[in-house]
Amino acid sequence: MINNRHTKFISVLLVSLIFVSVFSFSVSAKDVWNCSKGDIFEFGSYPQTKVEDAQLLLKLNSCELNWISYDYYSGTGKWYDGKMESSDFMKYADVDFDGNKYRAVVFSQFRPYCTGLTSESSYQDDNGYKENTVYWFSYEPLRWRMLDASEGFAVCESIIDAQAYHNTLYYYSQDDTREYYQDDSCLVFANNYKESSIREWLNNDFSNTAFSENERKAIKATDCDNSSWNPNYTEFNGGNTQDKVFLLSYNDVLNASYGFDSDRTKVDIFRQAKTTDYAVCQGLNVHNSDDEYSGNAWWWLRSPGSYSGSSCGVNFDGNASHYYNTNYVLNGIRPALKLDIKALVPKTQVKAENIVVYYKNTNALETEIKEIEGVDYTAEYLSSDEKVAIVDENGNVTAKGRGTAEITCILTDEYGNVTEDTCTVEVKLFWWQWIIYIVLFGWIWY
Repeated sequence: MINNRHTKFISVLLVSLIFVSVFSFSVSAKDVWNCSKGDIFEFGSYPQTKVEDAQLLLKLNSCELNWISYDYYSGTGKWYDGKMESSDFMKYADVDFDGNKYRAVVFSQFRPYCTGLTSESSYQDDNGYKENTVYWFSYEPLRWRMLDASEGFAVCESIIDAQAYHNTLYYYSQDDTREYYQDDSCLVFANNYKESSIREWLNNDFSNTAFSENERKAIKATDCDNSSWNPNYTEFNGGNTQDKVFLLSYNDVLNASYGFDSDRTKVDIFRQAKTTDYAVCQGLNVHNSDDEYSGNAWWWLRSPGSYSGSSCGVNFDGNASHYYNTNYVLNGIRPALKLDIKALVPKTQVKAENIVVYYKNTNALETEIKEIEGVDYTAEYLSSDEKVAIVDENGNVTAKGRGTAEITCILTDEYGNVTEDTCTVEVKLFWWQWIIYIVLFGWIWY
């Protein structure tokens, strides 16, 4: 027998459950399965807010740290000679302390705002950070803005890091050829997203840091169109990719159905983005003027720009541009992804208690159901032996014959998640039914 969630269960206890703790997903704020376009939800975690508390800093600085190099790039002072190299001038260490996770950051020289430049050209000092000083940042839930609830398509609400579109850049000029490539092999344009270092960083470094194993399983692989922003620049079209984490495209941020202004030149509050402390420490160029854009920063899009050494991005004011040098480090990162909503919805829980029912009587099944807020479900009841007991769509059990039967309650939510529990129903006789049975020696059953 089947019943939907709106039917009253007789003697059933319904317990409201916002989140089931047995799930390791760090989804909260507005639960992702209840989100509409424009809603904010939390998923994953990442270092964000700078630790300022003096007592906490003393304790964190006393922790044993395992320093890991970021392997960040710097160059010779020339923007595009292809001689950028990674080194260990900037490092990080993660620690768990008192139930929370923190990241320490230190650098022996400033990180240049362009990978071809030296440490003399950096925004880190402008942002108030010093060399050879340990800074701490607390891991906090990542906040995402839902762009398309039907697809689980979302973009990170803040700029959470600073990385180059591609770490190396080489300018080739000979005869009639003047192009920018990823390196001196001159095989791949610098603005090829498929082969870019930012794509690799998003799907490895960032993903492994921000998401648990279960969370990564809930992220869908997305077919990404990596064409140039301008259909006339087909020579810059990179091959399409299938990625779990990616940058938004130029067309994405002009898509009105996602909540953006369709005019790239318009000041668009939904394209504007604030930064986290951690991203600022990484070397972002933060807009610090006394206006409505204060605290905003530029951020990358994946679409190739107007020449082979540029990619698209978004300005402080939300204007979409197509002239950012691919080896800029001063641009920020707003990851995007598509979530498998079904994988994130905790299952509605059910527990069925064993009961005794007397012959020819009807009792309500004693079932405790823990609902998930905002998630509809249906309930189905099955009897293992209808000669002993039958059950209707409301969970009412009627005794048909002496013995035992198992009743199974099956809950199926609107996302197709199924959970069930089974109880035993024992059918007994009243004393007077026993007398009839004994008197007749079982030859005639009442």
